[in-house]
Amino acid sequence: MNIYSVASLLASFSCITLALFVFLKDRSKILNRSFTLVASFAGVWTSFPFLVSLPEDEKTALFLARIIYIFAAFVPTTFCYFGLVILNQEKGKRERT
Repeated sequence: MNIYSVASLLASFSCITLALFVFLKDRSKILNRSFTLVASFAGVWTSFPFLVSLPEDEKTALFLARIIYIFAAFVPTTFCYFGLVILNQEKGKRERT
């Protein structure tokens, strides 16, 4: 374990904690749910460099390193969804005024 894997674990913990905090603040809002998706996928994605540093077996570490890309593919998609939710809410505020 090195400083990079510890930083990865800290970032993962921060993302998942923030996601839970926002989700529990108001579960009914779509904005909170979409942010929770982004932060959760980012948290899982950042946890894998820590997980890669743990196994002694090279094949297991390589397998975990390849799984990183599965979660990395969902981060931009969910961020785009989050952006669309924000833009839709801003549109609703302009129409009300």
